[in-house]
Amino acid sequence: MRHLGLLGAAALTLTPFALHAQDIAKPMAPESAAPMAEAPPAAPPVMTVADKVSADWAKYDLGAKGHLTKPELSRWLGDLRVANNEPAPDAKWLDAAFAQTDADKDKKVSKDELVASLTTGK
Repeated sequence: MRHLGLLGAAALTLTPFALHAQDIAKPMAPESAAPMAEAPPAAPPVMTVADKVSADWAKYDLGAKGHLTKPELSRWLGDLRVANNEPAPDAKWLDAAFAQTDADKDKKVSKDELVASLTTGK
């Protein structure tokens, strides 16, 4: 009989632990779960000036000559200004921009010259 009493006492001692263990193992109901913080959206990749010039070059280098003429560069710079909510450039501004961008003064603008001009402003 004593043996039965010890088993009964052991059963009573284990029962609260067993119930507690079951409570811990229970999955939380969705409504009681803390909301998970969403990861911030990934930033778009940053495009360099050289990347942008390369991406848009064919649009302005009519005839795929490998350089821009004064009218082609003027159109590109005008589009850039309008896209940046700036007034469209006048002829005097475009003449000065072409002269500044055409670093080697060969009357045409290469990709490298345009990138340098847009990057440094020279």
